Amino acid sequence: MGVEVALDAICTRCGGDLHTCTNCVHFDTGAHNQCRAGVEPRVAKKSARNACESFAPKAAQEFKQEAEAKAKDDPRSAFDALFKS
Repeated sequence: MGVEVALDAICTRCGGDLHTCTNCVHFDTGAHNQCRAGVEPRVAKKSARNACESFAPKAAQEFKQEAEAKAKDDPRSAFDALFKS
């Protein structure tokens, strides 16, 4: 029994599309067309909303990497790093 995600579902926090290849359990950068489900034709933009019928949402998302990347670009963090002992 899987969780269903509507085609037009968006993240309440960031407003990003949820029904995307990058949010699917079948997404694999090492697989043909980056999909273990063998979906044809290839979906070009993996982070954009699509109507793939094989979509199955991941159980967990990885937000830590995004937060670390933003912290590096944050001017306040850079300023604080100058005076860190």
